[in-house]
Amino acid sequence: MHETETKLMSEKEAAHVLGLHWTTVRDYRRAGKIPCYTVGRRPVYAPHHLEEYLRHKGRAANKN
Repeated sequence: MHETETKLMSEKEAAHVLGLHWTTVRDYRRAGKIPCYTVGRRPVYAPHHLEEYLRHKGRAANKN
């Protein structure tokens, strides 16, 4: 069986991918704008979390 490997990212890594400051990613996570998993007490982000945020952000921009 072939397993796909998903790289989980820290808040700082996710911020780099999104072009945001890590505190903005933290604030968006707390506000429910960016989903994540929690490992221990650390939030971690999978690529699909960031894609979901970008899709939602794109839809909001298209409404204007």
